[in-house]
Parts: sequence; structure tokens; C-alpha cells
Amino acid sequence: MMKRLLCFVTTALLLCLPAGAAAQESDYLGEWYLQTMEMEGEIFNVAEFGMTGTLTLCEGGLATFEMFSETEDFHYTIQDGAAVLEGDGEIYMIARTDGDTLIGTNPEEPGTMVFTRTPIQAAETSPVRRNVQIEDFAGIWQGTQMETTGIKLPLSAMDMTYSITIAGGAASVTDFFELTEDSLPCVMNGDTLVVAREEDPLYLNLREDGTLSVLLSEDVLLWMEYAGAADGDASYFVIQEDLIPGGDTQEEETDSLST
Repeated sequence: MMKRLLCFVTTALLLCLPAGAAAQESDYLGEWYLQTMEMEGEIFNVAEFGMTGTLTLCEGGLATFEMFSETEDFHYTIQDGAAVLEGDGEIYMIARTDGDTLIGTNPEEPGTMVFTRTPIQAAETSPVRRNVQIEDFAGIWQGTQMETTGIKLPLSAMDMTYSITIAGGAASVTDFFELTEDSLPCVMNGDTLVVAREEDPLYLNLREDGTLSVLLSEDVLLWMEYAGAADGDASYFVIQEDLIPGGDTQEEETDSLST
């Protein structure tokens, strides 16, 4: 799995480092820390997505790559100043370095991985905003990242979109399959906005940094950014008790949010 992932995130485009003497094996030895990678033509800072990756080259041709709590072993050779990493008879990375930066590419798959000698720490998750009201969620929200097992992946790299519009206490949701559900009833449960759907409800939390997190399932979290005010009003209906764990049945009421 790791080798296929490595193929996916490396590229056939060999970037040229500053001209100079060809790198020697000693220039590659040691640990290299993943900083950015290119996916679908976009370059992402891995720390922003809760990711880390460490490439280690040892004397004697042994290399390891650790990512997503998995480690893969490779054998490397120095060819024309480049370190060629192979495993199971296939080339998984062609790496070039100037001593400070290492750029890894692949001869068959798109994507570029950039490493340096400087370790990075994954960005910390912004805490949930407290003492919020339903009107604080109002507006148009666009999905930016999907998180699972602590790893955040950009939706743009997967050619996916997701949007939620909240106005007057009701929500409109357009999912990954471009299917839209309108006038979905909402209710506050503590600091969480619960959106009722035909399938599982959505659990929304505002974050201190202004983003919105949406719990789609037990192990999948969607991250969204505010995209603007919502147009028009929507009716406000309170959802049923069984959609709010530990919640109480509430009276139905109507309200509107002026724009």
C-alpha cells in the first residue's frame, strides 16, 4: 500500500536542482523530512494536513520511507548523481539533492515530493468554539479537506467538492456526488449544530480559527471554510430527539435569518 501511495505522490517530472558537481552517496545519507508534495498539479504543505514523512538513506544501499505510521524498505543505488530507490524490481523514486533539499520523482506517476533536513510538526487542530448559537453557523461553507485517522487530504487533489448552506436555522447540503438536500432541519446540541438527513445526521462545530468541522461518520471529518453569506431565508424546524444523543425533544418553532 505504501509503495502504491509513494508512486501516486511522486512524478515523472524531474526537477533540476542548482547546477554543480554531481551528488555523491554521502550527500544523500541520513534522514530527510517531507515538506511538500504535488498532487494533481497542486503543491501542498504536508504539515497543514496533519501529515509527516521521513525518508532515511543508510550506507550500503538501504532506504526506508515512513508515512501514515507505515514503513517501507527500499534498495537504492547512485546513478548519474541521483539516488534511485527500487523495490520488488520496480523504481519507486528518483531523488536528486543539492545537499540541503532532496526532490523525489517517479518515472510513471504524477506528483513531486520535496524533503529537507529540517523536521516538521503536524499542524495542531483548532479547538471547538464554545458558547455558540445557531445563527453563528449561518452562511455558505465550502469543503477544503477530508480527515481520516488523523490525516487530512485536500478535496481539490481528489477532484471532490462538498458544500453546506445554513440560513434561518435550516441547511442545504450538496455532497460529494453533487446530490443536494434542501431545507434540512437543524438544532443546537450544546456547541454542536445537528443537521437531520435521510441518512446519518451531520454534526457541525465551529472552530476558533474560523473553520467549520463536520463529522460525516465515526472516522471521517470534513473541514470547511466560510465562503460568504447565504441568500434568502429558510424555515427553522427542530429535529427529533433520537437524532441527538442524550438530547430532549424540543418544541417546533419558526424563525428567519435576514440577509
